[in-house]
Amino acid sequence: MIEVLFNYPGIGRLILTAADDKDFPTLEAGVLFIGIVYLTATLIADVLYTVLNPRIRLEKAD
Repeated sequence: MIEVLFNYPGIGRLILTAADDKDFPTLEAGVLFIGIVYLTATLIADVLYTVLNPRIRLEKAD
């Protein structure tokens, strides 16, 4: 949405252009990049949640 409003070329426009042009390596790279960013953000959020929430304790099973 930001790319459309401000005419700012980004990864979304790159993926759409690659799909229209049938440029599969660029399309795969764009989707892989978004997937890695999503997984990294989710991992960071989970780690921060466990650090900042004192009710969650990670204990070793004996």
